[in-house]
Formats: sequence, structure tokens, C-alpha cells
Amino acid sequence: MTKKTDKSIWFYIVVGCLIILITAFSIKWPVGNRVLGDKYSSHIYCYTSFRLLSVSVSDDAQVFSFNHDDRYNDTFEFIYDKTADSYQICKIISGSPAYLGVDEDHTLVMDEEGDGEAFRWRFERIGNTMYFLMINESCGLALYETEDSRAVLMPADDGNINMYMRFQ
Repeated sequence: MTKKTDKSIWFYIVVGCLIILITAFSIKWPVGNRVLGDKYSSHIYCYTSFRLLSVSVSDDAQVFSFNHDDRYNDTFEFIYDKTADSYQICKIISGSPAYLGVDEDHTLVMDEEGDGEAFRWRFERIGNTMYFLMINESCGLALYETEDSRAVLMPADDGNINMYMRFQ
């Protein structure tokens, strides 16, 4: 080999190592069950439609649906609770935090208190993908997008792509 070939091989080795190091340090490496770290702000998208989970709250009703993000921009805060080993999911509504949970009828609710297992969520990664099942701790049901783009809870099934949620 010539001296010029040796230099180019070393150059490519150094560039390759730099790419690997940059990639390794840019990934959020979770610790234990904290798949999103201790605190994370994100949108929640469904895999099948890539629509954004949105919450409409009025005096007498709360509507949970998946909508195109050009009209809706709901950002949720995921806060890890070490004692419960799960997450609380919060959204600011009218200037104060409201927590995503489940009522006794297994329907989604937003509540200012956010206390108890009904307001705790765990995430199960689906294979080696960027998608998760979003499972409520109290009832064991997962977030699901219906045919009419509503957000409901159904029995967790990692084979059902309407339950694949992405956080971005």
C-alpha cells in the first residue's frame, strides 16, 4: 500500500468512530422502567394515522380524539414517579395542569388532582421500534385510536397497530 492509501484508510476509520460516538451520545438511554427519562415533553401520535392526540375540554364534556397536527398542537408532559414506577401525563389547560387518567367507567379523563393509580401510565416498547403501548396502571387498558379517530381504552394488544403510540 502507498502512504496516501494508508492516510485515507485512517481518515475513514476516524470519521466512522466519530459518527458512532455522536450517535451513541445523542440517544436518550433510559434507566430501568423510565423509557422516557425523568421528565419529557411531547406530542402523542398514533402509528396508523400519524394523528396527534388532542383533548377538548368544555364545562360539561371532555373529548379525546386523534387529529391532524396542522390544527391541533397538544403537548403533554410525562413525569416519572419513582414511588409508583410509572408516569403521570400532564397538559396545561386554562393555565393550570390537568392529568390524564381513567375514571371508574374506563374512559379517559383530565383531572386537576391526578392522584392515584388511575392517573399512572406505563409504556411498553413494541419490539425494536419507536412505538409504545400506553397502558393505564389501574385498569391495564391501553390507548387506542378508533375508526372515527376517537381516543379510547382497549385491552392491551401489541399486535394491534391502532395501539402503537409514538412520542415526538
